[in-house]
Amino acid sequence: MLLNIRNNSKGFILRLNKNKFRLIYSEKIWKNYSGNEKLFFIDNLAYSNTLCTPLVSGDKEIRYNTSKPFIKKYIDKSVLKDIPSAVEDYKISTSEMIKKFNEIKYFFKDNKIKNPTFSAGTYKKAVLPFSCGKDSLLTLAVCNEIGLDPVAVYFNDTVSFGENKLKIKSLKNINKRLGIKIEIVKNEIEKLNDFEFWEKEESVIGYSHLIFNFCLLSLPINYFYNAKYIILGNEEGLNSKFRNKDGIWCYPSYDQSFEGTKRLNKIFNKVSNGKVQVTSVVSCIPDLVMMKALHGRYKEFGKYQSSCSCLDASKEKRWCCNCNDDVRFFVYMKAIGRDPRQIGINKNLFDKKYIKHHVIFNPSSKERYDKVIGNDEELKFAYYLAYKNASRGYAIDLFKRKFLSEVKTKEDKLYKKYFRIANTSLIPREIRKDVVSIYKEECSKF
Repeated sequence: MLLNIRNNSKGFILRLNKNKFRLIYSEKIWKNYSGNEKLFFIDNLAYSNTLCTPLVSGDKEIRYNTSKPFIKKYIDKSVLKDIPSAVEDYKISTSEMIKKFNEIKYFFKDNKIKNPTFSAGTYKKAVLPFSCGKDSLLTLAVCNEIGLDPVAVYFNDTVSFGENKLKIKSLKNINKRLGIKIEIVKNEIEKLNDFEFWEKEESVIGYSHLIFNFCLLSLPINYFYNAKYIILGNEEGLNSKFRNKDGIWCYPSYDQSFEGTKRLNKIFNKVSNGKVQVTSVVSCIPDLVMMKALHGRYKEFGKYQSSCSCLDASKEKRWCCNCNDDVRFFVYMKAIGRDPRQIGINKNLFDKKYIKHHVIFNPSSKERYDKVIGNDEELKFAYYLAYKNASRGYAIDLFKRKFLSEVKTKEDKLYKKYFRIANTSLIPREIRKDVVSIYKEECSKF
């Protein structure tokens, strides 16, 4: 596979055979990015955006017309750490995928690694890779309240047409109605990591680079806005491990764990010459606190939540009402005493016909994010709170028969465990007090 990368007025173009794939920033962002920064960025982004491509396409090597990237060893580790989770729901084993990755040959124009350069000054401002999920929206709302002048950035991968259309529309509404700055980056290169593009079997291995790549893609925007922070929606639940099919303990998404986030911060501190930090402001609270804050204190943000994993199959609606994610958030909305219609879930997902997507009753239907330690306990507690809020339906009746007595005996313990502030070490000291103050207020309301 031969990849040819060329700079242009809004980003760069990657050529593969006769196909062109563009990375497009707004012209003001790319024009403002200095020449040395661009050269470093292109070398590194060309690699970070395509190192997983051979795992999907089946190619044994990639040849670049760019120099060897500074970030190679760092992002290689991110991918290797993510493989045990990425293979969980597919036939290939962990060891087979690791071997496959280690055998790929990457060739560069030369081995003259460019040193990091970031000449802009940075201040207490934030760039937020944005997804419309609860973590992303709460992060945006909190950063806005504490005065970080956040810029919400949506990376349009051009793969999932329906999902991208919905989320870009929501982001534009947030800009128009709430006054939040936004940027939309069109990244056609992500098509190369999509199994459908190559007409291969379904997999998610092509996205093991994604969180690292979001940080790298954010740098020109940090540069333009003089923003000190890249703030990810890395929530507390992502710091729990599960044991994969091959017996390996792993995070559902390595770069979103505490360990992974701290590592990204060190890496991008180097990449930016000490001027940019990678962090999270939602890493210290459980899902129930997140949902309570988002749909109470920040309900004008919360109404845009879209956490469905099947958006491209849902006829451009925010929720398909036919997957585990939709059921989980329906339960959480009921648990915090909110109407699920507030976020666009207009069906009673406690009805019997949706029971296969209630993972506490169907362990075999669990996906990798459902398998982490403690997930069942918090979810059962959410059903209990929904029951106490007078929710009705087949799933609630089943919960009462199977788990009600179990949860009741631990009620006080569960309240303390899931309505509290945990480890705040990922939050930078200069904003930690303000962030924690908000969460203390929210926890006191339960």
